[in-house]
Amino acid sequence: MTNPRDTKDFERRRSLAEAFALILNGRREQAHAALAAAAEAGGDISGVEPLLAPGTRPAAIARVAAASGCASVVAGFFVNQWYAAASAGDSARAEEWWDATLLLNDRTAKIDLSVVVAYQGSLQKAADLLRDVCASEPDHAAWEALGGVLFRLGRCQEALDAFVEAARTETSAALSVSMANAHVALGNREQAVAVLSGLEDREDLTLAVVWGAFMVFLAVGERQKALQVQELAKRWSPDDLAKALEACGLILRTKAAKGLEPHAKRLRAIREPTSKMVAGLMFERLGQRDVAAEAYREVLALLSSAVPAMVFLPQVTDNPDEARRQAREAEQQFAGYVPVLQQWREAMLTPPV
Repeated sequence: MTNPRDTKDFERRRSLAEAFALILNGRREQAHAALAAAAEAGGDISGVEPLLAPGTRPAAIARVAAASGCASVVAGFFVNQWYAAASAGDSARAEEWWDATLLLNDRTAKIDLSVVVAYQGSLQKAADLLRDVCASEPDHAAWEALGGVLFRLGRCQEALDAFVEAARTETSAALSVSMANAHVALGNREQAVAVLSGLEDREDLTLAVVWGAFMVFLAVGERQKALQVQELAKRWSPDDLAKALEACGLILRTKAAKGLEPHAKRLRAIREPTSKMVAGLMFERLGQRDVAAEAYREVLALLSSAVPAMVFLPQVTDNPDEARRQAREAEQQFAGYVPVLQQWREAMLTPPV
């Protein structure tokens, strides 16, 4: 039998949540009705009623929402308001909504903020938000997200520690690849291989994970394991990413570079970043550095955050300013990946014996 007290508590929370949503959308008359329903269900609306006054600031709404247990209900609205203001270049309004969002003290809001600011390049700010979440309400997702940001900052041991914490409660094939990348960056080659043991049998295997494992194995000198993993790409054929990975296997198996030229031209013609990146590697094997540089530029034109192209372009461009700019951006935004990709590229350009 349903407890009447539980029913009234649910109704109170629902009505309060509705009132906050209406207040935030400027519909104050409807908010009055929702507050009346909350009061009828036994809710204390004394702190909420003053918010109905025009001109109420976001911080005031955030404080009351947090105290009323409705922070999670309004969190998405607050994050969206901050993002809209920031995107519009309204720094004062953006700062106001940022501060108000933090006043909610809501884990989901902090994680959402961290995703956006990390995308914008503010990695330290994202790390601070995620550390706060991990300190108060730690879970698998928060630890894994923190590890990803720390790895991008180049703080590889801290990143690995965060990944290990994430794995205490839940493991995944993607998390295994993240841990392996951290081990590679730290020079722990045996641990990198061990973390990926049995990966091919995982039920949650994805093409992105296969790509990651292929790069890790090759970066640590396990060429045969890399080729074995690369064969898994056939499960996703004829996907362009799968074809690009199959082309990587072709590079590793081809002794005479000249045979790669038609494949390189075909891959470069595909309007997809990974295909063009692999084409660039093929042109490098062919000794056509200028064409490889053009292919990497095309990758960055399609996807400005394509880390491999950021790392590879400085190696082949004749423009020293371009080389410095791309190398600096890679170090600033994806520091942990740089040594992994450098080792992977070197292995990809080494002809088979």
